[in-house]
Amino acid sequence: MSMPKLVRSLVASVVSSAIPSLAHACAVCLNGANDNSRKAFFDMTMLMTILPLALFAAALGWLAWKARDILAHEFRESDEMPSVAAVEATEPTA
Repeated sequence: MSMPKLVRSLVASVVSSAIPSLAHACAVCLNGANDNSRKAFFDMTMLMTILPLALFAAALGWLAWKARDILAHEFRESDEMPSVAAVEATEPTA
């Protein structure tokens, strides 16, 4: 980026941030005086914030549930104590 372009863009950003009336983000942002539109903006902001978090939590919950189901019998054999008859049957007799 050449120096004149950099200076021009810097001046434009300073002017647009210093004078907010020249830097409208969108046409509907100025409609904040209407109570219904303000409520709609707030509701959609909350929905778009909570929905991805809820989907992420649901996916993690589903994975934990499936992992618990799959791994339920993984360590059962090592937790059980061998019976005395099984130990005697495997010992060599002299």
